[in-house]
Amino acid sequence: FWAIAHLHVKNVPHGSSRIFLREITPVCRPYKILSRGINVGQVEIEATYWLTRHELSINIIKISHSQAERFLRAPETYVEIVFQGPFDIFDIQRTKVAERSLNPIFNEEFLFQIPEKTAVSDVTVDLIFVEKSNLYHNPAILGVLTLSKHTDWFPVRKFWADVEENPNVKLKDSFLFEGNVDE
Repeated sequence: FWAIAHLHVKNVPHGSSRIFLREITPVCRPYKILSRGINVGQVEIEATYWLTRHELSINIIKISHSQAERFLRAPETYVEIVFQGPFDIFDIQRTKVAERSLNPIFNEEFLFQIPEKTAVSDVTVDLIFVEKSNLYHNPAILGVLTLSKHTDWFPVRKFWADVEENPNVKLKDSFLFEGNVDE
């Protein structure tokens, strides 16, 4: 199951309160994605909330300290960006493939239109780091980073709150991402 799906996290209102529960739903893929669960790296991103256009800009700058360095191989890496609201996936985009680099530089900006009546704080952006390798037939997930106010990781939660509170200002930061240890 885990090899053919990634998880879509949905914020579900809990009763009449403003508390949201996290509901995890698998999103099937037409091909199998392997997750080795040992990769850890760091991603540098830049995010901007454009208030007048009601858009969110995510710029994937680079990935560094990838675990591929441990294995002395330079994989083809790309990042899949899943833009979702409280109840739906709005858009899925991906970067170009960074060929054969231990520390790939992307410098790609993605614009996402935020639906009306949806606040930035209700939006979740999942960055899924994927590696294409000649050792494996199918892509392998290096790790996932979730940008949301609902994450339990304070630096990401603070960054996301800063993006919402400072519209039209480009905010840049680096975050660690980890793979799942299930194999």
